[in-house]
Amino acid sequence: MARMYDSEEGYDLYSPYYKGDHFFLDSFDWEIVIDFFKQSIEGHSHIDLMVLGCGDGREIKRFIKAISKTGKSYTFHGMDISEKMIQLMKKSIKKEGIPLQNIVKANVLDRFDEQYRERFNLITGLFLIVHLSATQIDPFFDNIRYLLNEKGFFIFNNIPQKDLPLLRAGKHEMRILSHHHEDSVIEKKLYEHGFSIKIKRESFEQGIKISTVYCIQKEIL
Repeated sequence: MARMYDSEEGYDLYSPYYKGDHFFLDSFDWEIVIDFFKQSIEGHSHIDLMVLGCGDGREIKRFIKAISKTGKSYTFHGMDISEKMIQLMKKSIKKEGIPLQNIVKANVLDRFDEQYRERFNLITGLFLIVHLSATQIDPFFDNIRYLLNEKGFFIFNNIPQKDLPLLRAGKHEMRILSHHHEDSVIEKKLYEHGFSIKIKRESFEQGIKISTVYCIQKEIL
């Protein structure tokens, strides 16, 4: 029987196999996400970007490519709960010229340092909501609001994952704890925390919804 792990321990164990597992981990939402991303950076000459759950660095490379095409300047910060994933990330982005001290190990539920308060005009967090329990949604959106500056954007997806995928770390079969959240519940929480939904798009595979991607904006309470 496959053993269940929490996010930190699970991704530490799974990190050597993460890059090759494109079926689950090379975001099937990517075309939608990059479209939302491009729309979110319009009107900004400088992008202060935080990537939550930055993984092995594949997302930030695509974001940097998208920003570079616009000629805009940017500052990047990344966060992941797994120290092993951060090590992969730092190796991956050496050529990008990103200060490695901007990549930190942290839990999205913990309050970030004061230096990060209302710093970012754009935050992304793909495949994060699925790892939060129902009671963790409120503190999560509290933190997003804390990190975003006035009218800042947050891009994320919600996966209707009722069955946990089986992962393989070498000969070891494992699952990483995740939770199912209805879109209606997430949207109710967004409004309660002072966000407006700017763009929403659903992804389907063989007629079955596999994801909902959101671009939300921090509003003044």
